[in-house]
Amino acid sequence: MSKITPLLFFLISGICFSQTKLIHGKVLYLNTYQENIDIINFNSKYMTQTNNSGDFTIEAKVGDVLIFMSERFVDQKYKLTSEDFKKPVLTITLVQKPIPLNEVEIAQVKAVKVKSVSYNDVKMAKIQKDASRPKVEGVYTGEMVNGVDFIQIGKMIGKLFKSDKSKEKKTEVVSFKDYAKSNFNESFFSKTLKVAPEDTARFIEYCDADPKSKTVIATDDELTILEFLLTKKAEFDKLK
Repeated sequence: MSKITPLLFFLISGICFSQTKLIHGKVLYLNTYQENIDIINFNSKYMTQTNNSGDFTIEAKVGDVLIFMSERFVDQKYKLTSEDFKKPVLTITLVQKPIPLNEVEIAQVKAVKVKSVSYNDVKMAKIQKDASRPKVEGVYTGEMVNGVDFIQIGKMIGKLFKSDKSKEKKTEVVSFKDYAKSNFNESFFSKTLKVAPEDTARFIEYCDADPKSKTVIATDDELTILEFLLTKKAEFDKLK
């Protein structure tokens, strides 16, 4: 009997060891329970599915291979060991499938074009706003009083300046008379500023006498100079 007992022990152990048991598990993805995941025992062909809590139970034995399958996740194989049957719950973590490029919807967003606004645009808008401001009778505000078309001036100013005007900043101090001679033509004074031809020379002298004229021409900014000339024209008309 002493020789038979060890043999019987190993036979009984082998039979018990090879018996199928129920194994309980839980399927997760990013710490979230996953439902409706198919679990297939590749060896016995048994199949089950996870519930809404990610739990499953399936018959298996040591050495069986469980396959976890779904549309969203990569198929995963797991070979059971004796240690897995000692665990209260077998935890399986899935990996999401990469999204095929042909399933990615690319939303085309049209670029919104915004018109750039320069400093000169802002300056011209200010001149136009000042021109449309109601006048208080008897109070001089330094503005022209005969309804000058500022919008038209804005369109004409580029044409009325002499075409050979240098765009570089003046490095030497010049008088307003010299600046006017180099940069304005006769039609600028007669058509834009409405200065009579016989008064043009006197008007230039009047502007030159204002110390501010040197500061204005030093900016070499067309709209700043125009604003100065319009103000001086209004003052000049008051002298008549």
